Amino acid sequence: MRQEPEELECRTIPLKWVDRTKLPPKPVWEDSGTGGRPGSVWSINAMNLITLAKGHDAPQEMFYDLRGDRFFLRPEDIKTAKDKDYDASLDRDAVVMEGWLMKKNQTGVEWWKKRYFVLKGQHLSYYLDETEASTDKPKRKIDLGDWVYDDSKAVLKKLGRKNGWELKAKPGVKFGKGEEDVMECAHHTRPPVPACLVYVGD
Repeated sequence: MRQEPEELECRTIPLKWVDRTKLPPKPVWEDSGTGGRPGSVWSINAMNLITLAKGHDAPQEMFYDLRGDRFFLRPEDIKTAKDKDYDASLDRDAVVMEGWLMKKNQTGVEWWKKRYFVLKGQHLSYYLDETEASTDKPKRKIDLGDWVYDDSKAVLKKLGRKNGWELKAKPGVKFGKGEEDVMECAHHTRPPVPACLVYVGD
């Protein structure tokens, strides 16, 4: 008999209480040798929470671990920009938005690469995929205060893609070896979404 889970079996916690887990998903069970569609079960963090996956490949979603064993709930942990007394300066380490974008290659052959972007405070980083994003070692990280955003019709026409935009570095910005002074991107399949977390536990 199927019954709806009790309310106490599911809780949500502030995103500021967690970090992306540094542990890769570990296989717990998979249905090789049985009939039906392939599926598998994976342990996805230090708390040994599990997730289900279609097929037998490791899941690519983002998973989290608690930053510590004890927490004190502060007002800034749960306030958002919609609150009248929200103070962005108290929320600098929160992920504002993250998701897949197509990034245009600026050197050599002109082509588009799928990359995972994370906006944290006023810093924009991109990674090869969600798993790499959990290491906090981006392919590149820029301070948006040093760049100018442009999604004008002229830019969209140049890129040849809907929902595209361009970032251009302001004069005087220093770059590392091989870094570009222009970043051109477009949405992959859907716009990045505001970061949130649903934690299921006992």
